[in-house]
Order: sequence, then C-alpha cells, then structure tokens
Amino acid sequence: MSVSEYNVTAKVGQEYTADALCGLVFTSSGSKQSYEDGSSVKVFDKTGREKVNIVHEDINGIRSVIVLVVNVKDDTAPVFEGVKDITINQGETVDLKKGVSVKDNYDKEIDFEVQFDPDDKDHNSAGKHNITYIATDSAGNTASVKAVLEIKAVTTTTAKTTTKVTSQTTTKVTSQTTKKPAPAPVPEPVITPLPSPKPAASSSSNVKYYQDRMVVAGDSIAFGFCTYGFIPYEHNLAQGSLAMRNYKEYGWFKVNGSQMRVMDAIYTVKPRLLYVSMGMNDVNITNAQTYANNYVRFIKEVRSRLPGCIIVAANITPIASTSGFTDINRIINCNNAMIKAVTALGDPNTILFDAYSVVSGGGKYMSSGYSAGDGIHLSRVVYPKLLNALAIRLDQYDVRSRL
Repeated sequence: MSVSEYNVTAKVGQEYTADALCGLVFTSSGSKQSYEDGSSVKVFDKTGREKVNIVHEDINGIRSVIVLVVNVKDDTAPVFEGVKDITINQGETVDLKKGVSVKDNYDKEIDFEVQFDPDDKDHNSAGKHNITYIATDSAGNTASVKAVLEIKAVTTTTAKTTTKVTSQTTTKVTSQTTKKPAPAPVPEPVITPLPSPKPAASSSSNVKYYQDRMVVAGDSIAFGFCTYGFIPYEHNLAQGSLAMRNYKEYGWFKVNGSQMRVMDAIYTVKPRLLYVSMGMNDVNITNAQTYANNYVRFIKEVRSRLPGCIIVAANITPIASTSGFTDINRIINCNNAMIKAVTALGDPNTILFDAYSVVSGGGKYMSSGYSAGDGIHLSRVVYPKLLNALAIRLDQYDVRSRL
C-alpha cells in the first residue's frame, strides 16, 4: 500500500471518527476511512503533535495508508458558572467570588479574578458598579462575564458605615459609635523637579548605590531582582500574577508584620526610589490604552501618597521568539501606549526606563540566552544589565544627589 502524510489541526478533548479527521484535510466522498489500530473514534486529550495512521479505501476498493500529523490545540475558552448581579446595603461586606466557579475543557484547575471598570474610582460608594469576571486558561483562551454590583445607600443618624468589597472571604465591618481623632499626618519630603536629562554615558559608577536604595514593585519578572539577590527581600514588593489591572485587589505583602496590598505596602516602606515594572500579566487581557491608563493611575496614586518619591516607570520586557505566550506586537503596543501616557502625565519626578531594549538588545525579541527557560522570565545574567542601564539613566537626571 502507498503511504501519504498530511498535517491537520484538531481540538483537544473532541471526539473524531476516521472520516471526520480526514475530512479536515480532504473531501472523502465515496471513500472509506478507518483507524489502522481498529479504533472507532479517537479523542486527543493532550495538546501537542501526534501521528495517526488511517487506512483509506477509495471507490475502486484500492487501499492506502494515510499518516496524519495531528496538531492538537485548545481554542476553547473557560466557562463561568454562578455569575449574577449582586445587591447589598452600604456598610455590608461582600465576597464577589462567592458562588462563582469556572470550568475549562482542558485545565483541571483554573483561577479567575474580578475587575471593576478602570474609571470607577470608589468601589464602596452607593450606586451601581460594573464588574467583570475574567479567566484565562493555560492556552491563553480568555473568558469574561459582566455583572453589576449595586450598593444601596443607608440613612443613619447614629453611625457612619463603610462598605468593604473584596474578592476574598471577609467578615462584616461594624460601624463605630465614637469617632477617634485622626493621627497627625507625617510630612513627606518634597523634592524639586528633576533637571533636564544629560547625554547618556556608556557606564555608571553608581550601580551599587542605586541598587541598595531601590524598592521594586511589580510582577514575577520584577521579582527576579529579589530572587537572584540583587535587592534585599525587604525591598521587594513584586510577585507573580500582579498586574496594572488588578493591583488594587490582588496580591499581599508582609510589611512590618502586617499583610497589605502593594499600594499600602509602598506607602508603609516609603521608598525614595521606586522601580515599577508590571505588564506581562496585562497584555493578553487588556488592550494597550487600558494598560497605559492603569499605569498612569498607579503613578498618580504613588505620587499622592509619596510626593517625594522618584518613580522609575519601566516598560514590559520582550518574550523570546519561540514563546507562544503572546504576540510580541501586543507588548510593543502596550509599551508605546504607556510611554505616551506617562509622558503626557508630565510628572516631574517620574523617569521612563526602556527595559525592553535592554532585554532585546535593540531587536524585537528577547536576546539569546536571556530566558530563564520559558521564554518569558529572565535569567540571572539579565538583571546586572538592567541595573547598569538603569544607573546610566538615573545619572542623566542626577538622581544620586537627590536620594
């Protein structure tokens, strides 16, 4: 019998007869197909490539073997269950994740998050708040379901209540019958605007100086500064899955014995030099402009709490050309939008830092040898290069004299 080989793409978890699988390659009218191993149907339960032999018999009874190289893909998005509109009274606590689950055709376990509209500045105020449930599976398929949280105002003359909305299980916040005086605010140092940048030098003698004083806030890529020992643990406010779209609701940091979100942690640590690097967890879920808006929101919030802090706004680092995590153009578009938005913000003590170019070596993708193994995270050798480039950038603004 003759042998022919074809490439075909199939869906993970779907049942295929031999006719149905061959039908993805050619029209089999009048012919008969059967699996060489005698199976009546096949279900591909793992993504990747697999070879399948099929016996093909044409209308004249002539038999041949067809080898199908099957590329098994997962293109089915997760499915939410239990999402519904929620109504509470102001002063009550609600767990937005309670009763909600998400299932996927391939991943056994999948997490999800809840987001408010970026323009919704006060999630605890009376009124209707739009919320979105978002889940992304290991293949990058994303599902989102919208709902409404309605907080009804409650009139009271004895106490002032505060609504607390969370995506974690919490207890109800009770109202106070007496109001304690607020502690006197601690004055923050205010520095003069940074000068116009000087031409960049080829190297800097201040790498260690900045390295010892820098606090890093961001995602797992930013966490690499701590993982590889380039900043002390107490200077790390970065962790996996943290993103510009979720930093208000996601992630906990232990500072001075207390657990707190990243913005409260930044305020508690009170860095004079803050390196911000978040975005890899945004590129597949939010568009470029939303990412840029969230980045500006982050800077504004830091600035409102720490007027004397010098903020380094780093862009998203590239992925390797072999990585299927995202389209590299998504990262480029997010970076372009962020740079434009941060520049338009005009914050006199925020410095843009092009981490992307350091990691790409001026090209489009991550430089060879820079991957930690997955084409997304960075190996140890990259962080000294980032620190050196950052020191050169900070020297352009005479930052050392201001710390």
